[in-house]
Amino acid sequence: MIPVARTLCDTWEKKDPELWRRCHPRHYEGIGGFESTRFVALSIAFAIRWMEASEGTVPAANKDLACAASWAFRYDLPAFFVSPEFLADIAHTDLPEDIKWTETELPYEAGLLYLPPGAMRDPEGASVNVLVWWRARKGDQILVGSKKRIVCEEDQFTVIAICESESAHLYSRVISRTETEYIPPPTVNFNYVTDSPYDLPMTQSDKEFLSQMTALCFSLLLVQATNPELVTPGRRNGKQSKKRKREFWKPNFIGQGYAVRREYQGCTHTSPRTHWRRGHWTHTPIGKRKDNPDFIYAETLPHFVDGRINWGLVDDMTREKFWRCHKRQRIKPVLLIEGEAS
Repeated sequence: MIPVARTLCDTWEKKDPELWRRCHPRHYEGIGGFESTRFVALSIAFAIRWMEASEGTVPAANKDLACAASWAFRYDLPAFFVSPEFLADIAHTDLPEDIKWTETELPYEAGLLYLPPGAMRDPEGASVNVLVWWRARKGDQILVGSKKRIVCEEDQFTVIAICESESAHLYSRVISRTETEYIPPPTVNFNYVTDSPYDLPMTQSDKEFLSQMTALCFSLLLVQATNPELVTPGRRNGKQSKKRKREFWKPNFIGQGYAVRREYQGCTHTSPRTHWRRGHWTHTPIGKRKDNPDFIYAETLPHFVDGRINWGLVDDMTREKFWRCHKRQRIKPVLLIEGEAS
């Protein structure tokens, strides 16, 4: 964290302690190398106070961050730290085409995902260090700060990217139910609506980046529901800071100790070349099949020529029945290495 941001954190903690405690509810141990949680707290606090003071001038990304964090306060601002190996793994796994963000089980309706610095970068090269997610339902009322109330006009899924403190870049992507109930793959074909004079025009590379970060965020949320064993829950370690009376916690980790699957191709090079065989999601039957009239066999569904199920031709009732007797299964990607294993 740059010195200016560090000074602002100290000042904010002294002058607005109540809001600061909500934005920075706990001290984490063992997160060296990740973005400072105090810098993230500063970004949230700044967005909330700006919203309270002058909503009409707040850029879309700051407004989305203020709303997402305010909703996450309901769950005490949950945060998950993603290991570098697992992030590389999930980034090379294609999302299932039929997944609906409107009905997918999420660990929380809002929270934070801390990424290994440098693993993902924005179009200008700044490191994306934190992804914030927020799923809202039509009619939800969000209290931003102590006096600003926002009413959600429709169901929406929002992802915000907080970049390294040196850049201070902030991005957001909102998907509404009227736009689509699915998480689209990285694409540039969507409309980006601005509602502040401070918002800048979006370039094609910006739009492609927003789609990429949204798909990555949703993949990290989906895997927590399908593979809970990959999540190491955090816990309070019993210590408390004497100066500020804050609790110390072991963080929630996704993929702690995870190792990417590697295959060596047997060729020899001075500098071995690598490439990925992408992973994907499939399904496996669960429950009783014999004499079960409600069981839907995958073979009975319409398929593309390449063998994938054409979910666009499957009605909602059949789709629901199918997933009552099947569960999602992730086929892991493989890092292919042209060289001999050492």
